[in-house]
Amino acid sequence: MMTRSTVVVVASLALVAFAQPAGAVHLEKVDEQIAKDSSPPFAQQGGECTGDAFIFASAIVEPGRAVISTTSRANAVGQVADCSITETNSLTVILTFDILPDPGDVPGTPVQLCLQEAHDVLARDSGNGTATAEFGGSPITNPFTVVRLPANQILYSAGPLSVSDDREQGSATKPVTAAIGDTIRITLGATTQAATMGVGSAEAAVATEFRIRLGACSPGAPVLSPAALAALALLRGAFGAVVLRRRRA
Repeated sequence: MMTRSTVVVVASLALVAFAQPAGAVHLEKVDEQIAKDSSPPFAQQGGECTGDAFIFASAIVEPGRAVISTTSRANAVGQVADCSITETNSLTVILTFDILPDPGDVPGTPVQLCLQEAHDVLARDSGNGTATAEFGGSPITNPFTVVRLPANQILYSAGPLSVSDDREQGSATKPVTAAIGDTIRITLGATTQAATMGVGSAEAAVATEFRIRLGACSPGAPVLSPAALAALALLRGAFGAVVLRRRRA
């Protein structure tokens, strides 16, 4: 009877930035670095020993908002005793943008930031399958951070988290302050590994969402839900699986 091991990590951060009454500031991208490393699909022994890995990552900055979205997913399934397979993903995203003045704005004017973060970290295993997942910064042993420059002030941090056979969930909303002329740097890292040595299965997944938009942080604004992010991760993972199947066909 085949056993199964599953790890799911869902992490999300939304950061909402607001100008003070002086004027309408805007955001402008300075730099974007996305480093992805994913092992290739694997199949042997007539499909009784299979695995695949998938990574999706995007980072955009528009005048009124910035968004980072990522999904990482790895699977390994063994139905015979001599199956040996390991699938891995490694992802680092570093996004940097400026808070710039519009005509009439004065550099140094305070800018309010409303920060929202949620994460869901789940690991469970049985049989010979093992799965691990990590969420943090760069390197992965550092926390996920949102940093205000040039003051080098950490506006928010989460992790690092490393999970196996456990689950961690959390969410937070935190108002912070920056200034016109500041630079904001977001650093996110995630790793997933799914392996089996013999009969067993493993799945590891990480999904993240980061948003920043100009405007007021209104009371009662929707909080990012770990459950909603898990559903989004499953959708992205399903899309990635379709892509992999097409490539292997």
